Amino acid sequence: LAQVLSLCLRHDTLTELELVGIRLHNDFFRLLAKGLQHNNSLRVLCFNDSDVGDQGVSLLIPGVREHPTLTRLQMCNCSLTDAGGREVMEMLRQQAERLSLASWRHSLRTSVSKAESDRGIKVIALSYNALGDSSMSLLASVLSLDSSLREVYVR
Repeated sequence: LAQVLSLCLRHDTLTELELVGIRLHNDFFRLLAKGLQHNNSLRVLCFNDSDVGDQGVSLLIPGVREHPTLTRLQMCNCSLTDAGGREVMEMLRQQAERLSLASWRHSLRTSVSKAESDRGIKVIALSYNALGDSSMSLLASVLSLDSSLREVYVR
């Protein structure tokens, strides 16, 4: 499955990838992160009810962090703890800072396009995970920045 998806992601036709209720291994996340680095079309990535875990998030984040078109990340009921939540929030914080810088550059009328400053995850769904206070504090700090987040789902 991982090799097939990695190959599919290399072609810019896949816009949504939903892997719901599937038991996934760390090698899968490693290959998927590599595939995401070569993809320019994926908009939705959903792992709801899959056993991603903190280690899976750690392996996946490098592919998600710089993805140019990904706008929705869903990881509800994915066995994440506060450690995995912090990694996701840190990625969102870095994204917000990068987007803020791109927006500032665009306001100076440099070569940075408006589209570049509009990139980023707009919807994050992390409900039914064991996220703690430190994850929620980081989420609050992300929301206080001029981030691209428009919808946040946490229960």
